[in-house]
Amino acid sequence: MATEHPQVLEPLIDEATLQEWLRCRPSDLRRLRDQRKGPPFVQIGRWRLYRRQDIERWLDREAAASIAEPVDDTATLTSLKT
Repeated sequence: MATEHPQVLEPLIDEATLQEWLRCRPSDLRRLRDQRKGPPFVQIGRWRLYRRQDIERWLDREAAASIAEPVDDTATLTSLKT
């Protein structure tokens, strides 16, 4: 009887590809990583690689956080009235 093994390793995304997807500069991704605010990554030697599912989860969390933050429109409304 043959045993089926789940696919353990999915294709990993390199930094250049992630920068293209996010439309950001290398320094932006580095800053997010240094501040521990970017997507989780796997370090293999000098390479930082990202799992697609980790990127998607990170984007979902970022979107939810931006929706949850209250917006103060009073300054904008005041400037429009004058």
